[in-house]
Amino acid sequence: MRQFQIRLMAVVLGALVAAPAWAASSVCLRGYQISDTERPNDNTILFHMNDGSTYKVHTVGQCVGLAMDSEGFTFMPTDPGSDEYCSNLVTIRLNTTHSVCLLGDFVKLPKNAPPK
Repeated sequence: MRQFQIRLMAVVLGALVAAPAWAASSVCLRGYQISDTERPNDNTILFHMNDGSTYKVHTVGQCVGLAMDSEGFTFMPTDPGSDEYCSNLVTIRLNTTHSVCLLGDFVKLPKNAPPK
C-alpha cells in the first residue's frame, strides 16, 4: 500500500511540474488581431491575422457542419473578460446548428505555404 501511495504522489507531482511547460508552449491569439477566418472543411479553421500571418487549427474530432454553416461560428475568449483565444482551450458554437466543437493547437503557417 505504501508503494502505491509513493507512486501516486510521483505521478501527481510530475503532472504539476509538466503543467507550466505546456502553458509556456501554448499559442494564444488576440481577437483584435484576427482579420478573418476560413473553414476549408469540417475540422479545420484558418485564422488570417492583421499582420498577414495565418494560423491553422484543427477541431478535436469532426465538427459536422463547420465548413457549410451559412451563419459561421461564435467563440468566447479563453478567459472571460480577456481577448485571448488559446490552443486547446477554446470551444466554438456553430450558429445554425448550435453544435459545440473543441479547437486543438493553433499552428502558425509559413508565409508561402499553401494553407490547406
